Amino acid sequence: MSLTDQVAIVTGASRGIGRAISLALANAGAHIVVAARTEPIPGTVEETATMVRELGREALPLEMDVASETDVKHTIDETLKKFGRIDIMVNNAGTNWSRNVADFESKRWELVMKVNVLGPFLCSRHVLPHMIERGSGHILNISSISAVRPRPGSSAYSASKAALDALTIASSMETHEHGVQVNALRVEGTIETPGTTMLLQLKPTEPMWPAEIVGEAASYVCSQPFPYTGNICALAELRSSVPRIDEILSGLEQQSGAKRS
Repeated sequence: MSLTDQVAIVTGASRGIGRAISLALANAGAHIVVAARTEPIPGTVEETATMVRELGREALPLEMDVASETDVKHTIDETLKKFGRIDIMVNNAGTNWSRNVADFESKRWELVMKVNVLGPFLCSRHVLPHMIERGSGHILNISSISAVRPRPGSSAYSASKAALDALTIASSMETHEHGVQVNALRVEGTIETPGTTMLLQLKPTEPMWPAEIVGEAASYVCSQPFPYTGNICALAELRSSVPRIDEILSGLEQQSGAKRS
């Protein structure tokens, strides 16, 4: 299914995975609403919007906190005012905080849940009436392998992504009769982003995955026609369908093998 002239809202789109998804969807022909809150990390919605326009597509940069219902409503209203339609909602904005449960501050736990679970709920809640009325639309949630493989210190993040998976499946059941698709992408690797390097300061033993791989996967899933819905799609499972994903993963596997030898 062609994405030409479809309208997509991408949250957390000022950098990293959100920017990669925005550019991949734009490259496939979609116009992009670049939504994100301001953070002390390199990257802005205006920068991503400029990149989208350089690909020949329209872009609407908007400041938005996904945990604010007021912000979410404003983004939906402004999108409809400019484009008159919303075809794709990508719930990508996320945050992480690593602590053992006994040491976890309740405010930090609450923040992870607000951004990673409440945010996608609010975005879905306010975009679905429009999609249901039109009889079409696609909601894509960005999940993680942490939903099914929690590690020490990952209790909040893992719980939030498991909840997001459940939200995805339940929503797909509720919207199937209306022609609306709801899917999730499960990211298995550590994605190289400004947030990863500056906030988490991770030093993985395996090569980090480029954000481009999630963009390619998002573009593929969003282009699948109805009734492709209710799926939790692992990135590695898409390599046979998306040549660029296979190319990226094959390169990473070679790097990892060379490092071990």
